[in-house]
Amino acid sequence: MQAQGTRSTIGIQQETTYGVTPSGDAANTPTATASLQKVYFETESIAASRELLTSKSISGTRNPVAPIQGNIDVSGGLTLELQAYLATLFYAAGGSVQTTVTGAGTGEVLGTALTTPTGVIDPLNLTLTITATTHGIVVGDVLFLGTGNTPTVLNSIYCRCIKVVSANVFVVRVPQGITGVATLGAALKKVTTPATTGYTHVIKFGNILPSYTIEQGFTDIAEYFLYNGMKVNKLALNMAPVGFQKLTLDFSGKKETVGTSAYAAPSDPSGVGKAAFSGFQGTLIEGATDATGTGGNILAVITKCDLSLDNALDTGIYTLGGAGSRGALPEGLVKLSGTLEALFQDSDDGTTFNSLGLYTKATAFTKTSLLLNYTIGSGAGTASNETLSIYIPEVYYKQDSPSVSGPGGVLLNLPWEAHSNSNAVATVMQVTIKSPQLAV
Repeated sequence: MQAQGTRSTIGIQQETTYGVTPSGDAANTPTATASLQKVYFETESIAASRELLTSKSISGTRNPVAPIQGNIDVSGGLTLELQAYLATLFYAAGGSVQTTVTGAGTGEVLGTALTTPTGVIDPLNLTLTITATTHGIVVGDVLFLGTGNTPTVLNSIYCRCIKVVSANVFVVRVPQGITGVATLGAALKKVTTPATTGYTHVIKFGNILPSYTIEQGFTDIAEYFLYNGMKVNKLALNMAPVGFQKLTLDFSGKKETVGTSAYAAPSDPSGVGKAAFSGFQGTLIEGATDATGTGGNILAVITKCDLSLDNALDTGIYTLGGAGSRGALPEGLVKLSGTLEALFQDSDDGTTFNSLGLYTKATAFTKTSLLLNYTIGSGAGTASNETLSIYIPEVYYKQDSPSVSGPGGVLLNLPWEAHSNSNAVATVMQVTIKSPQLAV
């Protein structure tokens, strides 16, 4: 029978070691459990391709001699609808996440405190190596670090285990900006039941990126394509005043393995399904001094806003003995840019926003900021009350004069480019998500 797109699945799991399937990675003792997070998608194009290298040898006839295989290119994209349970994918594109409980933490259950924990911080790879006697932690567990820690930024945050070195040593992720010598309190505990009040995930960009195993399942014909060493090369968002908001992610990776049985059945990250945002639930604030919108103006004249992030992965690293697979996928400089499209209008009634003010910022080369907010219900972070915000603290508009393309209304197009020089959040872009999802 022919495979049908409706029966297809995509699942994703962070790797401990680049290019190695988590459940078979000897870097973990015990090895990680196969655990794919389900991704809701519209289309996908992740695939492996391998060129054939044509021989130029002369054989005495005009007939060609056999070609040989070239390098493997594993790459492709996912097209998604922006929704509240995409923290894992945003983290994959940014490299840093800080998780805290939202509200009172009602319903959360913690395990027994770890025995005399000590920790070592790696500020480059954003990890904390914890030593605790017979810890019982496995890859994927989420720990609440409690209080009494130094540096104090470690207090009251939740960290996911990404590596188990031994029965007494494991490694968790920590957010960017944590440096110095770690002193851990006596309140480190595994989360066994998440809080019903939800969690807040603050994701920052421009860090070393994690790699993932992604499985594409054609479940109706029992064919499964497993891709290793997958990193997010590009991310793009199209903000529109109506309808689903389109998010695309482009991946590059190391290798493909084809099988007739699944690595794992993808599970829903939220337990409540998908919570998509519509254009009606979005607002755009310009000129805010922080991620909450302080001092900014809601732009009600915007017809669309496009955002594009490029991690500039070096996809050309192939090594001798690597059998044509990429030996590494290091990150380059982040580029974040986009375009605003606005009604070109004045303020003749004294209340209507004068969009010429945006153009003036372009001509004067005035730095500004952009804040994209999406809210379902109250936005408190519980099920059916989720929020997602994207804060870009340092933006410059490119001068691009309005033009008349026909008899209808005139639009102002403002290409923009972001950077990170002197902002309080210390990143080119910050994504904040409030939802019931704990593990990212």
